[in-house]
Amino acid sequence: MIKPEITDKTYPLSPCTETDYEKLLSFLDICFEKPTTHWFSSNMGHIFRPDPETISRHFIYKHKGEIKGAIGIYPFKIRIGEVLLKTAGIGSVSVHPEFRKRGLMTSMLLQVKKHLQNGSFDISCLDGDRFRYRMFGWDLGGKSCNYCLFRRDLHRLVNRNITINSQILKENSLPVLMKAYNQFPNRAERSIENFLLHLNRDNLVWLGAESARGFAYIVYDRVNNEEILELQGDTETAKLLLLKHCIDNNLDDIHILHPHTDDVITTMLQYCCTQMLILHSSQFMIIDTDSTWEKLMPQLTNLYSGKMGVPSVLDTTDNFTRHLVLCKMLGFPGYSSDPILNQIPSVPWWIPNIDKV
Repeated sequence: MIKPEITDKTYPLSPCTETDYEKLLSFLDICFEKPTTHWFSSNMGHIFRPDPETISRHFIYKHKGEIKGAIGIYPFKIRIGEVLLKTAGIGSVSVHPEFRKRGLMTSMLLQVKKHLQNGSFDISCLDGDRFRYRMFGWDLGGKSCNYCLFRRDLHRLVNRNITINSQILKENSLPVLMKAYNQFPNRAERSIENFLLHLNRDNLVWLGAESARGFAYIVYDRVNNEEILELQGDTETAKLLLLKHCIDNNLDDIHILHPHTDDVITTMLQYCCTQMLILHSSQFMIIDTDSTWEKLMPQLTNLYSGKMGVPSVLDTTDNFTRHLVLCKMLGFPGYSSDPILNQIPSVPWWIPNIDKV
């Protein structure tokens, strides 16, 4: 069989409609081999909702009336200190098993990339096969840590003079939960609506605790409950909550994802962990160099102005040079052949796993 030529015209994408939404959910179950029907609407409710605006963020390719390819563009904002970057999350990239190796995924990514460049985004983020998506412009960026803690060590390290009252967090916990989450200096912005959507996801458990010291919470995967996807709040309360989670679920060890940053939770985790891994946070691509540069310039100046050679780079008006500086700043730490660029350390921006698409 002759495979069709790889062009945008060969595989035109169109926004999903309410008529095709149920078919899209079933299509994704097939492509990602999910164990239940409509898995995405139950477990990824922050990007799969049955309202027209959210549905239209999914783009589909249909062949003879049937969905054969899909890709989503999900807008959100990343906070880096005082800066908010408008971000296009790319997800649900999928091709029907019988329609693969025909260039459909390539066509969809090229169309989406062109669409993003005509939009109002600063950057784009995507997670998946690095070497597949790097050829389209997305590569490793940000920085996070995975801490391994053992229950036996937590037994030794908790403050026995403190007691906690824990509970599954619901809508009435939103004020204290949002206050704790906003302690992350670098994070994905979450509105009240975002929090409610996350709280109602079937695959996540939100557990909070109060003590005389204060409030702390964890978010963990319902199936893989040793994976703590988010932790924030008072450090002593947090340690007791982690220990209780280990005991209640008969876990010998847990793995906690946390941004690579300077805060009291990081200090606590580094003290309590038996090992830690430093990882990238996501894969990113700069969409609008000018807007991203203008937003991050004050931080660049404050962070790097004392470093030899960097001020001349920060004064540049050349778009390509600015793009290189931003890639070095936002990218996962790596070596550059340019000695001036090597003086610019990476900014440890972070997207919580539960906000990823």
